[in-house]
Amino acid sequence: MILFADDTNLFLSGSNLDDICIQLNIELKKLSRWFKLYKLSLHKDKFYYFRSKLRHLRIIPNVKIDENKINTVDSNKFLGIIINS
Repeated sequence: MILFADDTNLFLSGSNLDDICIQLNIELKKLSRWFKLYKLSLHKDKFYYFRSKLRHLRIIPNVKIDENKINTVDSNKFLGIIINS
């Protein structure tokens, strides 16, 4: 996890998509609890994830925060640098 100003970034990687999704959902639950504990707000419409396009997926991973599905994107701006999938 990387925190910078008002941005929170969570990074996970691995070779098994199911394991990554399980771990990501666990970490997102922890993150949500932490935000609530410190009375910080989450902008759920700004949550997204991206993945490598090197592997074609037959199914879209089920990633959620507070029961809200998180959408995938092709790129993300991180500290002024655009990272493409």
